[in-house]
Amino acid sequence: HFFFTCPHRATVWIECWKLIFDVPSPSLDGIQASVLSFNWPPLNTHLMAVPPSLIVSTIIVSLWRAHWATIFDSSPFFPHCVVSSITRNISTL
Repeated sequence: HFFFTCPHRATVWIECWKLIFDVPSPSLDGIQASVLSFNWPPLNTHLMAVPPSLIVSTIIVSLWRAHWATIFDSSPFFPHCVVSSITRNISTL
């Protein structure tokens, strides 16, 4: 439930997938299959130099950071804030 199907986290996955990969309408099942099989769709042109596994790892780390911030800091989990954080982190790769 936590990793893909929790509604807030599902929103993060879908929004990130649209920004990162050349998939206009990603499905949660398709995202999950890609992550579990390491079989990635084509990247958007501006990210061609970054390995997809590193990008997906950045998403995972950011999801965990946001999760633990809700637990330890009582910070609300806002999907759009998590997506913004992921975008910033990916831009530094």
